[in-house]
Amino acid sequence: MALAPSAGFRLNVLLRNLQSPSNSGERLDAARLLNTAKQGSSAAFLADALRRDSDWQVRRTAAKALGALGAASKIDELLAALGDVSPFVREAAAEAVGHLTLGS
Repeated sequence: MALAPSAGFRLNVLLRNLQSPSNSGERLDAARLLNTAKQGSSAAFLADALRRDSDWQVRRTAAKALGALGAASKIDELLAALGDVSPFVREAAAEAVGHLTLGS
């Protein structure tokens, strides 16, 4: 009988995939899954992806996830993302900031 992977193991795999240097598809999938998983411990990794990822879709998803997590400790990263080159990232960051500051 095979055991299902623990939640901690799955979280570690997602965090590792979020940092995959060569596969933006894996990073995007990881950011999406972290958004739905609502794991507060992933906020630092998502903030790093928001700051550094070359793929605007990953940055946008990271911003959305930070807002959904209620990661008020990452407000500075979200505010910085308001100046992102991608309008989609800027929009997601604005929505996340609004969620964090207004609770909407």
